[in-house]
Amino acid sequence: MQAEQSGKKGSRWTLAILLAVFLAPLVGGWSWFYFGENFSRKNHGTLYEPVRPLENIAFSDERDGARTLDTLRGVWLLVYVGEGACDDDCLRRLDAISRVRISLSKNIDRVMPVYLSDDAPDAGAAARIRSALPTGIIGSVDAENRAALLRQLAREGENARQVLHRVYLIDPIGNLVLSYEPGADPAGIRKDLARLLRVSQIG
Repeated sequence: MQAEQSGKKGSRWTLAILLAVFLAPLVGGWSWFYFGENFSRKNHGTLYEPVRPLENIAFSDERDGARTLDTLRGVWLLVYVGEGACDDDCLRRLDAISRVRISLSKNIDRVMPVYLSDDAPDAGAAARIRSALPTGIIGSVDAENRAALLRQLAREGENARQVLHRVYLIDPIGNLVLSYEPGADPAGIRKDLARLLRVSQIG
């Protein structure tokens, strides 16, 4: 009996050590930002404090059909949330986040731009969006999933309309990290993302 209990304790210790090894880079990275570099005062976007886990959302990918946000885990996401037809301002913002990704050079594969709207674009609109976001994901979200998404993105006291037309930065394990208002300087988005990529051991 004593040997059995000793074996169980050993298994628990092994599991604890494995979890510590897995979580240490993530915890260390966030700690370095919050305390070592005081990221909350240096970032260009609005920081979610604490970072907010994003529940899974289903959407229809223009190329791959039905999928969920969880299928995009493993990379940093720059998500632009639009509505209706993507007008000229929308296209400019999509082009901006696409260029932010390209500017990251060797880290380009660690970031994916995503456009989510409430309506699947027609052929002409889809072509314009794809031109602005050539390597990103273009998706449409039904009413139920869209309501859930906007509710999660909203900060205290905000309504759904205030959530639209922003760019959101989501980390590789599905946490909301930063949001950027319409018209935010792409150079600021790039600086924030570059700093996160520099210290992050995930994605």
